[in-house]
Amino acid sequence: MGCTRGYTRLGQDAKPRTCYYLTFLGLVIAVLGVVYLYSALVSSGQHSNPAEAQAHSSTFGFPWPQPRLLPFGSKSPYPHQLRNQTFTQEPSPPPIGLSESSEQCRLVQVQMVIRHGSRNPNQGTYDDFTAVLDKLRKHWKNSDSRPDPRVAWLLSYQPHYRTGLSSLTAIGRKDLHRLANRVYHRYKDFWDSLYPVTNSGLVADTRNLVLWHTSSSDYNRTIESMYTFMGELFQEIERSSEVIPSLDEGYQVDIVPRDMDRLLNPHYGCDAWRDISRGPTGKAHIYAERKHLERRHFPAIMSRLKSLLGYSKLTPTDVYTLYKMCAFDNANHPERRQTPCILFEGQEEELAILEYWGEFRYYQQYGYGAIRPFARRLSCVLMESILEEMDQCSTPDLPPLDGRKSCQRGRFWFGHSATIAFLSNYLGLDMDEQGDMSGDVPLDHIRNRTFQSSRMVPFSANIAFELYQCSTNDPSAPKSRYQIRVMRNEEPVVPNHTACDQVTGICQLDQMRWDSSGAQQCDLPKVCHLAT
Repeated sequence: MGCTRGYTRLGQDAKPRTCYYLTFLGLVIAVLGVVYLYSALVSSGQHSNPAEAQAHSSTFGFPWPQPRLLPFGSKSPYPHQLRNQTFTQEPSPPPIGLSESSEQCRLVQVQMVIRHGSRNPNQGTYDDFTAVLDKLRKHWKNSDSRPDPRVAWLLSYQPHYRTGLSSLTAIGRKDLHRLANRVYHRYKDFWDSLYPVTNSGLVADTRNLVLWHTSSSDYNRTIESMYTFMGELFQEIERSSEVIPSLDEGYQVDIVPRDMDRLLNPHYGCDAWRDISRGPTGKAHIYAERKHLERRHFPAIMSRLKSLLGYSKLTPTDVYTLYKMCAFDNANHPERRQTPCILFEGQEEELAILEYWGEFRYYQQYGYGAIRPFARRLSCVLMESILEEMDQCSTPDLPPLDGRKSCQRGRFWFGHSATIAFLSNYLGLDMDEQGDMSGDVPLDHIRNRTFQSSRMVPFSANIAFELYQCSTNDPSAPKSRYQIRVMRNEEPVVPNHTACDQVTGICQLDQMRWDSSGAQQCDLPKVCHLAT
């Protein structure tokens, strides 16, 4: 297996195989130097902006100082405003379920799986944007119809994305910066404990320990997200301990090759996923349910927009394309005055319906729809790796993993919305008791449904695993046991898993490890019909 210069590559079987180059340290220093400079330029008073208290708005109100928390599916902004309202820079107390027990528990490891920050549309989506604009302009040119004066600028409008298609944006970098800042303060006592001060006042030598490990999928936006997040986290740690973790030998970085990425993008190499989720049966189901939704909820939307745009042949697909244009502008350019979001000003009900129209496809491909038979298995390789890292912390006599003997205290994985969605499936989150999504449902059902990608997988979505070592004075009990708290988007969740308490959400590591190796049958080549 090959290795791209400057990075560690993770292999096909998800067991890290490391190849080091002398140039890697220079690369890390250079990149993190840029990140540190950027971090210094971003105000540390992220939580003092009074506009952040306005988490929701019934109208867009242009220009807007920040993205609005409105339903835009997987292209929704991260709810920093809501998190900041309840966030404190004091370290978090012990989780419910641990703090109330007779055991003494201490945090021994933090792992996080993080989606990249806000990005620009890809080439295919951009082509859809230009196609619908060209269709509108052609109509206006060849007829007497004209758009409403409020949107007359569409006659010459052309979407423009400064950092390039598919790329992380400035707001995307701020997403990771702000998230990392909260992660630092949430676990401040734990991070400080990694660099203990000796009696002489010096920080204890940690060079023989691999304390930090980060992995990213092989995309610029995820790699840039990784460096931005780790740069801010390490800068905060440096202020506290005077240690620069990124320059320490205890920091390992991997880039997972696209052609063998079963960790962060397992579906791309999965024949079964492609055939089922994108095959004729899945497409027919999406088409049928969308038609039900259009008949019940689209007449008023179509009538209003046809009148506003002066175009009677507007289709639901055209409307959804305009909605997606608004989604990317809302997430990345809320300061713009001329934006397709004007088409939906004050129309939150319409936004909810349009999100649901697009949700049929996301549910089929990444949720519990067409791929339901193996939805909980697609992330099993990643979950196996997460649990292996926990084993290194909970079982000191295990043989070395990838040549190291130490427990990695901070383990971070950077991927995509599908990464978070598949991992949520593994944990049994967002399962709707009513079964598959249907287009023939009332608006209240649309708004209050369990599976909602804008809540589950916004830009910078994340799932955290906190590993606790708990001990008791009871001589009849085991000397210590290890328990896990799971958080998604910085809020505790209750995994629908046999290893987890269905009230507190606290999971037992030994039981989860057993389920992962046995009941879940993590054999992706077999599941996906790939050659072994």
